[in-house]
Amino acid sequence: PGRVRVAIRLRPRNAEELAADADFADCVELQPELKRLKLRKNNWDSDTYEFDEVLTEFASQKRVYEVVAKPVVEI
Repeated sequence: PGRVRVAIRLRPRNAEELAADADFADCVELQPELKRLKLRKNNWDSDTYEFDEVLTEFASQKRVYEVVAKPVVEI
């Protein structure tokens, strides 16, 4: 109560990224169990951010709603 909660979701790849077989793993590492996101700048340097919720690209719309919107609607 009285605190802003922050959630992050790695979006699913779009059609162009799928066709190019692009992968976010080179620069983005999600750690949902630790509620962290690690952004790699290069092989030696990275920044880590913590969130109230971390959702992967495989999270369904229902799951996103349950985690992000439902608690706000129920208040």
